[in-house]
Amino acid sequence: MKGLRLFLCSCLLSLTTLILADGLAPTYPIPALSGSGSDVFSSYNSKNNQFFLTWYDGGENYICFAIYDTEGNLQSINFQLFNGPVYPESDIITSYNFLENKFFLSWLAYPPNPAYAILSADGSVVLDPQSFSSVTASGNVANCFNSRDRHYFLSWTSSDGYSYFAIIDEHGGVFVNPTQIPNTVNTATNTYCIYNSFNNQYLVSWGGSDGMPFFAIFDNMGNQLSGPTGVPDSLSSSGVTSSYNTLQNQYFLTWKDTSQNTTCAIISSDGAIVQGPKALNGLIGSGGDVWTTYNIQNNQFFITQRGSDGMTPLLFVSDAQGNEVVGPTEISNYGWTAYGNVYNCYDISHDKFFISWGAVWENDFFSPFPNGAYYTTYTSTPPITLSGQRKSNRFVNYIEFFNVLEWKQSQASSVVKYNIYRSGQLIATVPATQRSYVDHNQPNTQVTYSIASVDENNQESASVSTTF
Repeated sequence: MKGLRLFLCSCLLSLTTLILADGLAPTYPIPALSGSGSDVFSSYNSKNNQFFLTWYDGGENYICFAIYDTEGNLQSINFQLFNGPVYPESDIITSYNFLENKFFLSWLAYPPNPAYAILSADGSVVLDPQSFSSVTASGNVANCFNSRDRHYFLSWTSSDGYSYFAIIDEHGGVFVNPTQIPNTVNTATNTYCIYNSFNNQYLVSWGGSDGMPFFAIFDNMGNQLSGPTGVPDSLSSSGVTSSYNTLQNQYFLTWKDTSQNTTCAIISSDGAIVQGPKALNGLIGSGGDVWTTYNIQNNQFFITQRGSDGMTPLLFVSDAQGNEVVGPTEISNYGWTAYGNVYNCYDISHDKFFISWGAVWENDFFSPFPNGAYYTTYTSTPPITLSGQRKSNRFVNYIEFFNVLEWKQSQASSVVKYNIYRSGQLIATVPATQRSYVDHNQPNTQVTYSIASVDENNQESASVSTTF
């Protein structure tokens, strides 16, 4: 497939449309990047409030990047990063070092070795491409940033089917040499990684040759703490990606099973399976891996992938337990269809996600291009808890029964009000500052109440309920 992309990119004139969207409504097109031989990876620069996109030009074998502000304006672009071609054969995965305002890039370089480089926030080269010539790689070379040690952790699958990792220091020197993860023979997918800042550790995840999703946990020195552990009762047909829930100190794993249903599992920081496997409601894909990013403001996960038609980018928003907040939603891309992974990154300053993918123009379906969309997380999380109790007032001639509801506020900053339901019927709307409600003159019988958050765009969250 990569070879096909190389051929097509070298033969066709490449133009690109980047679509900026609020929610899923388009605002305006941005003309033209270049042809891509890979999927388009995106990272958020929290200091400069910018998005950093990376891909490789399949025709010329150069790594390319583009920088956009959060309004979708192109700030900088470079179609020939580094002096001369670097022959990448995978996506260009990036992680952001917010302490030094730098980007760390990793990829599979020809011949098939893991490679990496460091760039400044403006895209200038800090460290030229380095590679591990002693080991091979197949597929993506993932990485994540360790903010406590200022290290970069790389993980990949070797061409002979083992999962590997290495650790790089802040200057690009090798801190831990490429290390084979024990008992990972015949790894069948990309090997991904994520950093846990609370425990200063890494989780590595992959799909085994038997189809089972696997993970292992390592400390900051590369010592194995747990695993490899298989997630039972599910088979993986894709890479197993992960995201870290900082509020609950848990890992959230996602993959596509053999029926292409997107599935999740929750892993504790010590490697125990807390929940899962659990299919995400109605989310079905085709080809490529699932990409998940954590939204700390709403305690949610934002998930992107290709749809069941193999072309349309999809998004899904899940709460921390894998419950649907926003169901499978097609990203309106106006004639452009995805051909690989659909990546996303989180803009914490504006509570938005930037989505990027390699796209194919429907009327000229042989030419891939970088493409993207900007998505506002208009959904809000429900209150964390809801409790209720029945009380009574005794009057001279009768007894009034009334129900008292109390809740703990939603963690979402965008909540402006709460909708309160009795037995499924809306009975009241109260401001976001309110934490209780009294429902007067009710019968002395069992009843169910629900409450949902409503944000500034009048979008309602999932609800929490209580019965008494």
